[in-house]
Amino acid sequence: MQRKRVKQPRRRKTAEIVGRRLDAVAREAIDRCAGIIARCGYSPQESARRFQQRFDRVPAAVVRRAASTSKDIDLTAHVLTLWSQEPEYLLPDGRMRPLRASGAAPSIEALVHKVGRGLTIKSALTNLLSTGSLRCEGRLYVPYDSWVAHPSNSPSQHAHHMRVFVEFLRTLNHNTRARSTDDRWYQYAADNASIPISQIAALNRYLRAAGHAFLKDKDALMYRMARKQKSGEPTRPVSIGVYLSQSRDPSGPRRNRTRKSK
Repeated sequence: MQRKRVKQPRRRKTAEIVGRRLDAVAREAIDRCAGIIARCGYSPQESARRFQQRFDRVPAAVVRRAASTSKDIDLTAHVLTLWSQEPEYLLPDGRMRPLRASGAAPSIEALVHKVGRGLTIKSALTNLLSTGSLRCEGRLYVPYDSWVAHPSNSPSQHAHHMRVFVEFLRTLNHNTRARSTDDRWYQYAADNASIPISQIAALNRYLRAAGHAFLKDKDALMYRMARKQKSGEPTRPVSIGVYLSQSRDPSGPRRNRTRKSK
C-alpha cells in the first residue's frame, strides 16, 4: 500500500532571494552591529536567530521597491557644501549663486571636479534634481539650501541611511575599544524619560532649527580645515550628526529626570 504524499506548503521567498547582493556598506553594517551586540554580552546564537526571524518577516515587495540606491548621493551633498562656502559661488549678500550646469567655474561641473572621487556631472544633477535640492530657472540652477533633503523611502534616502547607520556603528565600535576617555570619539546623548506627547512636535521643530545652525557651523569649520591640507597629506572622511529619537510606546506618569552619557 502506497502512502499518500502530504503536500508541503510553499515557502515564501525571502528578501535574500529577491533582494540585491550585499555591498560593502551593508556588510559592514551587519558586521559592526553583530560585534556590538556580542560585546554587550548577548548570545550570538540567539541574536542570529532573532535577526533571521525579523528578516523573514520583511515583505518581498518592500525589498524589491528598495532595491535600487544611489551610491554617490553623499558626494553630491558635498557639491552643495562647496557651493555654499566658495566665495566665487556666493552672491554679495551671501546667498548661493545660481549656476549653469557645465563650463568653467563658477559652474556645477567645476564643483563636481572639486569633489572628485568618481562623481560625474550627470549623476550630481540627477541626484540634486530628484531630491528637490535644485530648481531650474532658464539655463541656470538655483539651490534651495546647502542641504540635500531626501524624499521619504526614496533610493537616495536608503543610501544615506545606510551610510549614517554604519558611521554611528563605527563610533560605538571605536569607543568600546578606546583605552581612555580622551581617545573616544565624541558621542553624547541628552535624555529625558517623561516628555509629554503634546510637546514632541515642538521639540522636533526646536531641534531642527538649532541642529541646522549647529551643523552648518561645523560644515563650514570642516571646509576650512580641508583647505589647510598640505601637499600629499592623506585625508579621511569625517561626519558629524544630530538626531532625535523616542520610544514607540508611551508610558504612564514617571518622575522627571535627565542624564547625559557617553
